[in-house]
Amino acid sequence: MTKKQKDSALYRVMQGDCLFSIAQKLLSSGDRYPEIKALNGMTTDILLPGQRIRIPTDSRKAVGADQEILAQQHGREEKSVDSGDGENG
Repeated sequence: MTKKQKDSALYRVMQGDCLFSIAQKLLSSGDRYPEIKALNGMTTDILLPGQRIRIPTDSRKAVGADQEILAQQHGREEKSVDSGDGENG
């Protein structure tokens, strides 16, 4: 795992998500979507439901650093699960 990956959390893309809306929700500014795109080595803005992408760790607004964010839109519950470091606890 690279330092950039350690300094990020995983997010599972939900139906209707776009990079701008994810950045707005988790990084407090949609204008930060290029950071998500760069962190994931993305060349397009296309996202698919269920896809997992990395979010910079200042997304702690949603959950602690290095946790998978299963934030669901439209009033569904939010959960944090496995950090992805191979340690399930």
